[in-house]
Amino acid sequence: MDDNGWESAVESRLDFLQRENRELKAAMKDLLRENENMKSEFETMKNILRKHVQDTDDKLKKQSKGEEIVDSVEDNFRSDLGRNEQRVARIVPPSSSSSVSSIAFYSYLSKNSGPITAHHTMVYDNLHINRGNGYNKYDGIFIAPVSGVYVFHFSVCIGGSAYASFEILVNGEVIGAVNEESHAGMGYREGSNLVVTFANSGDHVFIRTQKGTTGYLFSNDILPPDTYPAPAVAFYAYLSTNSAPNLSVHHLIVYDVIHINRGNGYNKGDGIFIAPVTGVYAFHFSVCIAKGGGFSWVPLQLTLNGNVLGATFEEGLDSNVGNHCSSGLAISDVNVGDHVFVRTQQTTSGAIHSSPVGRTSFSGWLLYR
Repeated sequence: MDDNGWESAVESRLDFLQRENRELKAAMKDLLRENENMKSEFETMKNILRKHVQDTDDKLKKQSKGEEIVDSVEDNFRSDLGRNEQRVARIVPPSSSSSVSSIAFYSYLSKNSGPITAHHTMVYDNLHINRGNGYNKYDGIFIAPVSGVYVFHFSVCIGGSAYASFEILVNGEVIGAVNEESHAGMGYREGSNLVVTFANSGDHVFIRTQKGTTGYLFSNDILPPDTYPAPAVAFYAYLSTNSAPNLSVHHLIVYDVIHINRGNGYNKGDGIFIAPVTGVYAFHFSVCIAKGGGFSWVPLQLTLNGNVLGATFEEGLDSNVGNHCSSGLAISDVNVGDHVFVRTQQTTSGAIHSSPVGRTSFSGWLLYR
């Protein structure tokens, strides 16, 4: 090909590339234009969605306020028409997402009540604590502020010739009951019960009498004012390891690990509890033996100033049947300075076992002064 031919071919190729470049530029402009249109449509859709969310949120807030008003009206109606002037200082949120951090209440009858009849809702009018504001002392009803597992305890005290049977209900369904009976000359009788149940936010929990309930309910301070509250006295100690084998008769057991020692009455150096105050005490003691080493026999005594309060024992007839534990509990009047301790009743056979599998322990606590 001569020079003229080469020049013609190059010019032709150059023209083609220039046309293609112009077409690409035009396509690019179209794409940019479409992109701008899409961005505009996206902003429009975003604004629409934002407005929709705001409208929905406003509706939910209005609905929530409406439900709170309904709850408030319901509470006031339930309080009894004759008590409209009394204030019910609580607001129970309708939602289970309440931010209540603690819920607890304790209330009791401020005075004796009766005569009582069947299906009478008990109104415990003296409110000692009401965390979460769930209990209403004007109608006796607890309304769960949040959904969860609750523990409820209720008691009844009667005197003279009376029979009282109480039941606890959640939304009208009975989940527990207690009854007590007394006769003339018997003094006062008291019974109690405890239930654990799941309650949803807004559920109603209350106590009412069952059929056959007659007589009067007793509610008053039994103990003199200067006997309550009692100072905190409580201890719990255990053996850190197994004892030596074949302990001698009246060998004092020294529980060398103290978990709690309120009142500092227990001494882990000698195993003796010295009462810091006079009162009624409860004492619990346990003994464990382990398999192996042949026949085992460990009898223990709980003593007050050397006098036996209680006793327990454990034995292993077959060294291959595993570990064994037993325990005893005693309640006694104890004067300040009295000595309480645990000792062997007679010479033991084998060692006393104590490990995380089974602890040989000694504990006690002041019930009241």
